[in-house]
Order: sequence, then structure tokens, then C-alpha cells
Amino acid sequence: MSQMISLRQPSGLTRPVASSGKLPEFAFGLFLFLVFVGLSPFNYGVSSLDNVEGEGNVLRQISFLAAGSLIFFCYVQKRGLGLFRPVPLSTILILVWMTLSTLWSVSPDITLRRSALTALVALSVFWSLAILGANKSLSILRLVLIPVIIIDFLSVWVIPSASHYYEGSMVWAGMHGHKNVAGAIASLAGLLFFHFAVTKGRLIDWAFLACAVVFLWGTASKTSIILLFLMFILHFFYGYAHKNIVRRRILVFGFWSTMFAIAALCWTYWDEIILFLEDPTIFTGRGRIWQTMLLVIPHYLWAGVGFGAFWQGVSSPVMPYLGQSWMLGINHAHNGYMEVLATLGVIGLGLSVFAFAIMPLRRLFSFKISKEDGGFVFAVVWFTLIGAVTKGIFLDTARPEWVVFVLALALLHQHRRPQV
Repeated sequence: MSQMISLRQPSGLTRPVASSGKLPEFAFGLFLFLVFVGLSPFNYGVSSLDNVEGEGNVLRQISFLAAGSLIFFCYVQKRGLGLFRPVPLSTILILVWMTLSTLWSVSPDITLRRSALTALVALSVFWSLAILGANKSLSILRLVLIPVIIIDFLSVWVIPSASHYYEGSMVWAGMHGHKNVAGAIASLAGLLFFHFAVTKGRLIDWAFLACAVVFLWGTASKTSIILLFLMFILHFFYGYAHKNIVRRRILVFGFWSTMFAIAALCWTYWDEIILFLEDPTIFTGRGRIWQTMLLVIPHYLWAGVGFGAFWQGVSSPVMPYLGQSWMLGINHAHNGYMEVLATLGVIGLGLSVFAFAIMPLRRLFSFKISKEDGGFVFAVVWFTLIGAVTKGIFLDTARPEWVVFVLALALLHQHRRPQV
């Protein structure tokens, strides 16, 4: 009897570890709080995107390091040391190339810091989803975004810094410091609430969706507003097409036909497109930024200037070309594709397109992912690919759109491999 008791004691001692299953949920929730709220809520001009890396906020970097370390501990405890097992090979390749750019960067210290933090953030998402699973991860994201949107919506009526003037009118920013950041978060929240409302059929999620849409409209963030309603359509069509083989083929045929038509139009009207892009006033000044970048990119065409080193540091190659005072405060390209091209070169851009467009769409069009998760992932992938035309989303450390996109990649990858 004593032997039986002694044999049972070790298993009893492991029960607190099993009951500490809430720790991964807490760690992921803390991580998402840092992404969507940050350490400076209601601070106009200091958005959740500012000073995350490079010369930035040390406390914020330490906070992400702490959250990432906690997620790492939970992952190793449950899954062991197979740290890259939950990560698609295509994503590993671009993260490795990003880190290797430290070797040729014009500012190696900045590249090393930014690449390390960006890799940690991305891996934290993959590790969290490997531990928690798809349903739990999306539920935690929902639980984080519900109070964020409610506080955002209510704050514009009682907190002066929750709104700010933009082009002569008052727009809403909520906790996020700038209306564009607030708009992106509201659109992502709206898409998530729409996903839960459609798949779970709960009235409360429709109410949260309405709150997100109203707040999004108040931000006057045109790109995010257009993208959200486009994502509703894409979410619906993927779920509808998933039901039978004929609809799947129609969706795939429609996609490739659209891509071919766009390519043909670009080929036919290439000169007109170049003239349009040369207008420095287009896209609220982005044309001037892109023109300036095109003066520098050819000198670092294949490998880029080094991750994160294009705009920051005393060795930044773009500084001599910033002719107007308003451009001195620019720290990203407002175009994810050009940002990757400038910092990681043609090789990095090719790896990024492969990892973030070709492979996800290939897997989505295989329809091996469930109908419920597939609609959300399909919408997020297109939200990112289209949004990156006017926003620097790809590999943008802890940017909300980037983190949700990585979550979508993790969901897609988890559906194609058996769980250990």
C-alpha cells in the first residue's frame, strides 16, 4: 500500500502544473494587450506603433521581451524544444534573412535590435497558437478586443485626448494616439466580431460588431473602412465556396481571372501608372515618400540596406534625399512591399511574397482548413496583402495588423499538420 501511495505522489505533484494551464492564456492575453493598447493609452502622437524598436521606448521593448519569454516558457514546458515546429518553413526563411541582414546593414545595431524583437513577436504568436489551439487563441483575441473597442467608443465622449483634429475636422483615436492606428484596430476587431457572429450565431457579437463599425467610421480612416467591408464579402464567399467542389473551383477561377486581368491592365497602362505614381501629392503625400525611396533602392537592390535601417540611425541612406521638413519625421514607407524591398532587397521581397502571399493562398485554395477558420484567415490574408499597398505591415514588429496576420498564418499552418 505504501508503494502504491508513493507511486501516486509524483502524479499528484504534477497536478498544479496541469492546473496552471491558465498561464499560457494569461501570457497570450498580456502579449495582445501590449499590441493593441501599449503602455501609453490616450497619448496623442504616441501610437502603439511608435518607438517599438530602433531608438525607441526601452520599457516597451522590455515588456514585449517579458511577455515573449513567458510564452516561450509555456511552449517549452508543453511542447519541448521544437521551437520552429509550429512555424511554416517559408516564414522561417524570411525571418532568417531578416536577421542575417545585420551582417551587411548600414546600421547593424538597429537591425539587430529590430530583427530580434520582430522575430520574438512573430514566434510568440506561433508558440501561443501551438499551445492553445485555434479556438482558444481566437477567443482570447476576442476577449482582449471587446474592452478595447468599448473603451475606445466611450472614451471619445469623455476624454479629450481620445479625439484629434485631422485635415480640419475632429476624428476619433480612442486609446491609440492616432486615427489611422485606431481605424486599423477597429477594422480588425470588426472582422473578428463578424467572424464570431457568423460562426457562433451570438447576438452579442453583432452588438460588438456594430460598436466597432461606428467607432471605425468616427476615425475617418478611409482605407480601413473600405477594407473592412471588402473583408466581410471575402469572408462570406470563402465560407460559401467551401461547401462544395463546384463553388471552390469558381472561387479559384475567379481569383486567377482577376489576377490575370490586373496584370494585363498594368502591362497595358504601365506608362500611365508610372506617371500617376510620380505625382507627389497622391495618397496624402505617399507619392513623395515613394519617389524618395526609389532614389535610394537601386543602390542596395539585391540585399537592401538592412532590416529597420532605412529610416533610422546616422547612417540612414535616405537622409540626404529628405528635402522637405515634414519628411524628416517619416519612419516607414507607407507601403509594405517597398519597405521590404528597401530594407531586405529583391531577395527579401521575393521571400516575403512567397511566405505571405503565394503559400497562404495556395493552402487556402486547397480548402484543407475548416470552413469556420478559413473564412477568417482568407479575409485577414487579403486585408494584409491589399492594406500593405498604403501601409507598412509586413514584418512591422508589433503592429496590430502584422500580429493578426501572423495569427492567420499560424492558424493556416496548424490546420495542415497533426497536433502533437
